[in-house]
Amino acid sequence: METIFLHYLESWSLLVYILIFLGMFIEGDIILFLTFYLAHQGELNIFVLIAVTFVGVFLGDMCWYKFGIYPERWFPFLKKKIEKISAILDEQLQKNLFRTVLISKFTYNFHHITLMRAGAIRIPFKKYLKADVLSSFFWIVVIGGFGYASSLSFLLFKKYLKFAEIGLLISLVIFFILMKLFYRYVKLWTRKN
Repeated sequence: METIFLHYLESWSLLVYILIFLGMFIEGDIILFLTFYLAHQGELNIFVLIAVTFVGVFLGDMCWYKFGIYPERWFPFLKKKIEKISAILDEQLQKNLFRTVLISKFTYNFHHITLMRAGAIRIPFKKYLKADVLSSFFWIVVIGGFGYASSLSFLLFKKYLKFAEIGLLISLVIFFILMKLFYRYVKLWTRKN
């Protein structure tokens, strides 16, 4: 069965690269890891893969950023609820844009929300673009590097990658809570003095 799959992979290489490009919009981690794993196996051209992946991630992230502007326009009654829920994230985006975008890249199912909030709170596009390009490059090198260098079973490594992403999400939540508590403490301390 594996040889039939690999035969079709070689026969439809343009379609495969188009699907990889589109996959970067939806679920980048798994597709990135899998495609670099296949590149290591010699099934995909690594140079074409890097170009397709970077362009797919870059354009996908721009779309998520731009999409973040519209939900508040379409559903104005949700604006206050969304702002209340995302206050800590908004604060981190404004103060530590690169770090927040970078951490969200490695946090499962959190990245698109972060990009949408960056668009919603009107982070300047050039500033956002700089942070996103650098963090995307780092993310592709790390996750793609893991996929490329992996000689272990793909399924086993995928399982542990999910745990690492969940661990990063928990770390991010703890970080935001500690930052919020720190800011409250500083405000109370400055009021007393």
